[in-house]
Amino acid sequence: MTGLFDSTVRDAARLLPRYVVDNIFMSRKFNTRFPNFRPMTYREGLALIEREQRA
Repeated sequence: MTGLFDSTVRDAARLLPRYVVDNIFMSRKFNTRFPNFRPMTYREGLALIEREQRA
C-alpha cells in the first residue's frame, strides 16, 4: 500500500524478485577487455577513494 505514495518503496518492491536467485558474473569478456584489472578488497578500495579525493 505504501508503494502507491512512495516511489522509493514502489521501486524497491519491484526489484526484490531479482534477488531470489544468485547473479552469476561471467568474467571471460571482462578479463579480455580489461586484462590488467586487479580486484581489491573493500578496505583497499575505500583507501584509494580517500586518496583520490584528497588529491
